[in-house]
Amino acid sequence: MLRKVKAFRKIKAFSLLEVSFILIIIGLITFGGLKGWELVGRANYMRVANDLRHYAIAVQIYKSHYGSAPYLDDTGSLVSQEIFWKKLKETNLVNVENIPPKTILGEIRLKLENGRYALVLGVFENDVVTQGVSVNIAKQLQKYVSDLDFGFSSVVGKRCVDHDGNFVQDSGNDKCCILHVNI
Repeated sequence: MLRKVKAFRKIKAFSLLEVSFILIIIGLITFGGLKGWELVGRANYMRVANDLRHYAIAVQIYKSHYGSAPYLDDTGSLVSQEIFWKKLKETNLVNVENIPPKTILGEIRLKLENGRYALVLGVFENDVVTQGVSVNIAKQLQKYVSDLDFGFSSVVGKRCVDHDGNFVQDSGNDKCCILHVNI
């Protein structure tokens, strides 16, 4: 009555080589997904910068064609947002659905900034910018608008840039930077 005890059973499992291939594939998919999100973010910033560039160029074309600025009326006073964007739209220089145009980072509005007329990017309440973009996003946008006459300022009560126009590092992800493109 001796029973044979099987000392070694054949266990069905993945080999070390198969497991390493699976880990490599998972790593590639993860890396590709993260790079994809980075590309989408970069594309969004480029689109906002291109919109600003397009609007600034449209203003210059309007000025040269009509001999006046689309943001001023016959008396030299600043016109309303609606009139400004409608003037540009009627001449087929821009195609805006919403007035003022909305982007992923906020609205683009005509404002008088530091004695100059500018297109301003931000979140507005009662025609005052209450929220801009973070310093990190502002640095990304700076790369894409470097060919324009632009600057950054800070939301009232917050500090994004110093008096020399340099970014303040301690503001972190606080959405305090306002981008303005002079027109």
